Amino acid sequence: MKLTRTFILSISLFSFIACGGGGGGSANTTPPTSTTITDTNSQNIVTALSRILMGIVLGSGPIEDYIGLKNYTCNPGSFVTNEDAINLTATLTFTNCRSSFSTRYDGSLVLSNPTVAPNTGFDVTFNNLLVSQTAFRGTPNNIEIQIDGTISITLTPSGTTSTYTISSPSLSVTSDGNTHTLKDFNFTGTTQSAGDASFTLTGNLTSTSFPDTVTISTPITFSKASTDRRYPYIGQLLFNGDNNTYLAISTNGGENFTPETDQVSIDVNGIITNQSWDDFRVWAGLLETYSQRHN
Repeated sequence: MKLTRTFILSISLFSFIACGGGGGGSANTTPPTSTTITDTNSQNIVTALSRILMGIVLGSGPIEDYIGLKNYTCNPGSFVTNEDAINLTATLTFTNCRSSFSTRYDGSLVLSNPTVAPNTGFDVTFNNLLVSQTAFRGTPNNIEIQIDGTISITLTPSGTTSTYTISSPSLSVTSDGNTHTLKDFNFTGTTQSAGDASFTLTGNLTSTSFPDTVTISTPITFSKASTDRRYPYIGQLLFNGDNNTYLAISTNGGENFTPETDQVSIDVNGIITNQSWDDFRVWAGLLETYSQRHN
């Protein structure tokens, strides 16, 4: 059972999110058991979401091999596929599988519930999938991520526009001694045949690196023009916490925006600092890594 290209198309846009950055504004709603966001824990919050998005991006590699977009060979290690034509599932199992892209896989993932046009898609369940990645931009050392949970992916084309949805009731990653979980997660993005793209992202984020819950929303849709090589030129990602506290990450322009030091604004409860995309290294590094592997 060969599945469609939906997963890879979705991940392409998803990795654009993970590296694109985010939002501005003020807090509007507060969940009942939410975290008080401070300058001290704001980096932990950003890191938690980054690790989850990173897990999806890095975990997508073997599926590309399965649907025929890339040739992933294990050297050393093994990569075994078990297809169930009756239940329409495919289980991919890895044992110390080191790919040619300096990524090592252990554990398994399951592709299931395929659907056909007009809403093409399937579910991906990560079963303790352990991914180790050689150091890349944004991380000082090699990184190891364990991924658990299920995401559902759909693609709906309409003329020159394609709409992508990635959702999950709960997806967790464990990295650097902390477990990060994104619940009630929904990503909706669109791409145009001309190369323009946009997306929104919502969910509830928890982590062992900070107490309780942070609510994530996208007050202003992220938009990336066909002329932007990597980053969106506009967009807002907002983390809401207790007592009207918030963390807002705003993109003021793409990689060609000047001055470079003002490309991204980070607002923690009204205290604003600016960075270039190059300085916003954890998020920017995700897209660069994806681009190196898949372009």
